[in-house]
Amino acid sequence: MDAYEAADRVLPLDGPHQPDQVVTAARLVAELVRRLNRATRPGHALPSPGDLYGLLGGLTEAVAGLDQLLGQLADRADAFAENPRLTHTHHPAEASSAALQAANLLHRANTARADLYQYLANAWTTTSPLALQPEN
Repeated sequence: MDAYEAADRVLPLDGPHQPDQVVTAARLVAELVRRLNRATRPGHALPSPGDLYGLLGGLTEAVAGLDQLLGQLADRADAFAENPRLTHTHHPAEASSAALQAANLLHRANTARADLYQYLANAWTTTSPLALQPEN
C-alpha cells in the first residue's frame, strides 16, 4: 500500500468528507510525526543520504500544503465569527472575537510556516547530491 492508498482509507481525496474523518486525518498526521520521531532516532531507518533526501522531500511537501490548509481554517474561523448562532462556553459575548482571534492566529501560523518551508526546502535541495561511497 502506498501513501495515497493509505490516505484514501482515512480521508478520500474526492470525498465525501465527514467531520469525524477530517479530525481523524489531523490526528493521524500527529501520530505519523510521532512515529517518524521514533523511526529516525539513531539506527537503520535512514541508511543512506538518499533516504534522508526522500524524507525531507515528504516533509517539505507536507509543510507546503499547510499554506492552503491554514488559510482555509482561518477563513472558516472568520465565517464562524459572522454566524449569529456562535457562542462561547464560558463567555458567550466573546464568541465572535474569539473566532476572529483564532483566524488571526492561524494567519500568523501560516506566516511562520513559510519560514519553516524555506528551511526544509533548502535542506532537501542540499541533500540531493549526497551519497555514500561503497565500503572497501
